[in-house]
Amino acid sequence: MKRDVIVVDISRYQQRLEVQELQDGGVKHVIIKAGGSITVDAMYQNHVENCLSHNMPVSIYYWADPTIVPARQVQILLEEVERYPISYIWVDIEQWWSAWADWYKALQSKLAWQRVARFSPDKLNDFYFKFMENLTANAKRPVGIYTSYGFVTSYAPKMSKWLANYDIWVAHFSKTVPKGATMTWPEFMKLYSPNFAPSLPPGSNPARIVGHQFTGDRIRLPGMYSLPTGPVRSGADVSLFNSEWLEGVTLRP
Repeated sequence: MKRDVIVVDISRYQQRLEVQELQDGGVKHVIIKAGGSITVDAMYQNHVENCLSHNMPVSIYYWADPTIVPARQVQILLEEVERYPISYIWVDIEQWWSAWADWYKALQSKLAWQRVARFSPDKLNDFYFKFMENLTANAKRPVGIYTSYGFVTSYAPKMSKWLANYDIWVAHFSKTVPKGATMTWPEFMKLYSPNFAPSLPPGSNPARIVGHQFTGDRIRLPGMYSLPTGPVRSGADVSLFNSEWLEGVTLRP
């Protein structure tokens, strides 16, 4: 499936969004974090209303946390979804650790990553399957999955038995994108627009790989800022999505 539309995903780490700068740079869609675990993202409401006021189409994503029962998270997610006529939900599937305290220590280099407590592959598969089944049954709108080849193969290989049931937004980063680099959107797309096909999670349907996130949060581009005021840009994730697919599923003002 051809992926030809620039999309960014944002959260509370982007404290200020200049939608016109994104539009001038060719961004056609914004995926906004609604929350994760049982917490609503602090910038969710601001980002949704800001985008819609500038005629920027949006959808949302939610971090699914396997340390908390699926039903509780789905309930919180749907309560937030109903605040706006959100037409599409992405579920962020990438957490393998079973102890947040360990994860934070590892981030601070206070604990080796191999010593971080983790879920068994079977427990991860069971959690994410139940989360998606619960959400699909109650959302009254389509849902898809954000994940990667590495996550599925390393942490939850049995997910391959049911991934084909969903659209996939796949993460496969380009190692050539320099961390913290600042440039214009045209410069970025000329230099770093992906010239490779992403590795697909086993079991996913190639015809349903609708988006490819290829930067991580390495690059600093116009339109996203780390503070409410001031010129400091925030590193943000950039993806390419299929234009026809986006046209059919995203919320417009």
